Formats: sequence, structure tokens, C-alpha cells
Amino acid sequence: MEDRERRIQQQLEAAERANAEAARLLEEHRRAVAAAKAEAHELVAKARAVAEKERETLLARAREEYEQLLARARKEIDAEKEKAILALRQEAVDLSIAAASKLLEAKLDTEANRRLVMEYLASLEREGGRACGEEHHRGSQLCRGAVPRRRGARWRHRRALRAAHGGGGGRRGG
Repeated sequence: MEDRERRIQQQLEAAERANAEAARLLEEHRRAVAAAKAEAHELVAKARAVAEKERETLLARAREEYEQLLARARKEIDAEKEKAILALRQEAVDLSIAAASKLLEAKLDTEANRRLVMEYLASLEREGGRACGEEHHRGSQLCRGAVPRRRGARWRHRRALRAAHGGGGGRRGG
């Protein structure tokens, strides 16, 4: 019986050691799981931070490209506008010279007259002149000449155009 008691006692001690070892392993496992969870949370947080930083970088780059594209488009629009204005002025000069040539019935020095008309247009621009764009003289052509805002100058301009187009003094005969 003593032998049996000793074996039971040894088995009990072995069971207690196994139980203590299992408890130790369980605690070690819990700590490992907690550490793994903390590391996973840390990795997720780092990944989110990197993704947010990349998103902000991409947005900043997109905004910069948008601003550059917008500036380039505005510059091109301004250049085309200036080109169109120059072409309209050139056409106004040519029309004015043609009208003056018909009026005087003489061959004129085009370059000198072009310079005079350009100076006149520049003075109109300084005084706040504008292109009238109205159909106020004979025919279906629109007047593309610069028309000052002052009433007397406009009347003189229209009268000169009527005379250039063979209209004389207009309806009123003036």
C-alpha cells in the first residue's frame, strides 16, 4: 500500500507540476496574444498614417497641377484675346484706310496712314473708346471701328463712315 500511496503522491505532484506548467504556459500565451494584438494595432495605425500622408501628397500634387493648368489656360486665353484684338485693330486700320482712299479718290501711302490710324486708336483707348459693333451705316457690314463714348465724336465717326460708303450726310441730309 505504501507503494501505491507513493505512486499516487508522485502522480499528484506530477499533476500539480503539469498544472503549474499549463498555467505558466497559458499566461505566457496570453501575454504573447496581447503583444501580437498591440503590434497589429500599431501596424494598422502606421499603415493608416502612411496612407493618409500619401493621400495628402497626391491631393497637393493634383491641386498644384490644376493650378498650373488653369494658369496656362488663362495665359493662352489672354494671348488669343490679344491676338484677336490686334487682328481687329488691323482690320479697322485697313477699313479706315480703304474708306479714306475712296473718300479722297487718291492712292495713299498705306504705312503712314496705318501709323496715323493706330495712333488714333491708341488715343481712343486712352480716352475710353470702344468698338461700336453696330450696323449703323449702309449695307449689312458691322462697323468695326473704334467709337469714342462722347456723342459728338460718335456722330462725326458715323458721318465719316456714311461718306466713305457713299451715304453722304445720312437720312437727315446733314
